[in-house]
Amino acid sequence: MDNTLILMKPDVYERGLQAEILEAIRQLPLTLEEHFQVRFTPEGIFELWPRIYGWRWTNSLMEDFPHHPLDAYVLTGDGAVPTVIEFKDALREQRSQVNSYRNMLHSPDDQAAFDREYRYLDSIRVA
Repeated sequence: MDNTLILMKPDVYERGLQAEILEAIRQLPLTLEEHFQVRFTPEGIFELWPRIYGWRWTNSLMEDFPHHPLDAYVLTGDGAVPTVIEFKDALREQRSQVNSYRNMLHSPDDQAAFDREYRYLDSIRVA
């Protein structure tokens, strides 16, 4: 049994797509184990994604992410990681802006990334 997560990024809220995306998540052949909200600090973005430091849109990320809590969903099931990556990629292809960090969802690339990212997101949960 695999674990993964989906983190809704700020552009989901700006575009009013939360309910639509949540319904699509519920349709995945996985079990939705947990939902919680997180709140980033500007510097906290680099805790989750250290490799993005210095990317051309880093300042925009630091401005966008701390404004409000973001929803995180933990999903389990056989092939959870590739299932969610396929879902995320299809959604991005349909709805995202090209060449932008504003790509609506984040999910880990593998189980080890899930373990690391979940620990960090758990530490910034909104009470």
